[in-house]
Amino acid sequence: LLINNNISIDYLINENSLVFSSTDDENSFEGNIDLKPFYLFANLNYERINSKSIFRENSIIVDLIKSEIFENNNLNLNAIFNVKDIIDNDQLKNLYLNFSIQEGKLNFSNSNIDWKNEVKINLKESELNIQNNNIVLNGKIKIDFNDTNEFYSFFQIKKNYRKKIQMIDFDFIYNFNLREVSFDNIKVDKKS
Repeated sequence: LLINNNISIDYLINENSLVFSSTDDENSFEGNIDLKPFYLFANLNYERINSKSIFRENSIIVDLIKSEIFENNNLNLNAIFNVKDIIDNDQLKNLYLNFSIQEGKLNFSNSNIDWKNEVKINLKESELNIQNNNIVLNGKIKIDFNDTNEFYSFFQIKKNYRKKIQMIDFDFIYNFNLREVSFDNIKVDKKS
């Protein structure tokens, strides 16, 4: 069981590596694992996923992060997830999640997702840490607006309060356990 589907995997094991792939009708992926030294690269393409099943409190991903198994200087990986549709959110689509671990540091830098066709949310920099037994993600986000009128109308903001915005940049800290977020260094169109 991978992510939220049963998927068969084709693989080839060599002396120091494993190459794998799948060409399911809706989902496909490919990658390789080098064993000495350990390095994993994977490119995963999905038609749709349920985000709640991935980030729920007892998911395997959350359990692995909490175990601090990734905090190993000899562990390096890069996994790219391309997802067209987020099942449990009608507004989000086209997720490009660039997950990497370099020398024990987890990050999602250079990832993005579309909110409808009006907004592109870019995670420019990030790092995931365990702090006081809490999973904490901090980073920088850049939001690019394609159509602010559609964006404002979705949130039912009166026309006299609508400002022309092209981009918003900010730093954030998100605590997964407490489900709390804080923002800092907010800039609208490069102005504080």
